[in-house]
Amino acid sequence: MKDTFMTVKELSKYLNIKGKTIYSWVSKAVIPFYRMQGVLRFKKGEIDVWLKSKCKSIEGLFGL
Repeated sequence: MKDTFMTVKELSKYLNIKGKTIYSWVSKAVIPFYRMQGVLRFKKGEIDVWLKSKCKSIEGLFGL
C-alpha cells in the first residue's frame, strides 16, 4: 500500500486538512508530489516519510 497514489481529495482526507492547503504546499514545493498529465498525485509512502520528518521528537519538544 506504500506505493498507492492518492488524489488531492484523498490526501486532504488522510491528513485532515483542506485541499487549498495542499495546493499551497505544492506551489511552494513543500510536499512530495507528482504531476501526471496535469493532474496532481501523491505517493502514500512518501507522504508518510515526509510527515515523519516533520515531527519533532519528545526530547526536542521539551528541550531534554
